[in-house]
Amino acid sequence: DGDGLISLAEFTAWYTSAGSPGAGVDPNEGALEVTPDIDMNQARWLLNLDKFSLGELLDTLVEAAPEGVLAKTAFMQAMLNLIRLGGNLTENSQLNRALELAEEIYDEFVGFDEDVGVDFANLTSGLSVLCTANMAAKVSFAFTIYDVDGDGLVSFEELVEYLASVFKVLFVTSPELRSQMDLDMSPDELAHSTASQAFAEAGLNLRTRIGKAEFSSFVEKGLGV
Repeated sequence: DGDGLISLAEFTAWYTSAGSPGAGVDPNEGALEVTPDIDMNQARWLLNLDKFSLGELLDTLVEAAPEGVLAKTAFMQAMLNLIRLGGNLTENSQLNRALELAEEIYDEFVGFDEDVGVDFANLTSGLSVLCTANMAAKVSFAFTIYDVDGDGLVSFEELVEYLASVFKVLFVTSPELRSQMDLDMSPDELAHSTASQAFAEAGLNLRTRIGKAEFSSFVEKGLGV
C-alpha cells in the first residue's frame, strides 16, 4: 500500500500463492533443472524436506544442538543426513547445490560472530516453512518451540523472531520476494514492522504476552485457513 511495510495479509497472500507444497516441481523426477532464480518448491525438493514431517525436522536439529545452539558443522551434517535419507537427489551436482543452499540459509541467520552459532529455535522454525505441512501446523509448531517455559504465552519479541526466521528462509529460497517488495529492509527490520503492525491493529501493548490463538491469528491473518 506504499507505506514501506508489508502487512500480514500481504505476506501470507504471497506465501500461499508462491509457496504451496508441490506446485511447479515433481518430486518424483529423476533430475531437477536448477536455475539461478531458485524458488521454494525447488528448495524444498533439493533439501528433501518434502519427505520429512515437522517432528522429524525438529528431532534431527535437536540432536545437532544439545545446548540450543546450532554450530555450522553440526547443522550441515544434519542437513546432509536429511538430504541423503530423503532420496530425491541422484546426481552429485544436485547434492552440491543442496549443500550450497543449506549453507546459504545458515549464513542468513549468522550474527556478527559466526563462532557463536545460530539459535536453534530460529533456524528450525524458519526451515519449517519448507516442510509440506499446512501453514496452521507450521505456526503451531513454531509456537511450541518459542514457548520455552510451557506457560502457553510468547512475547512480542518472540513473534518478531519467528517472522524474521520465516523471512530469512524465504529471501534465500525465493529471491523474487525481496525484489517484488522493493524494500530496503533486512528480514529482522521487516519482521519488527510486521509484528508491530499486527499488535497495533489488535490494540495490544508491545509488552503484552500472547497466547497460541493470537499468535496464530497474527501470522495467518488473510490466509483463510
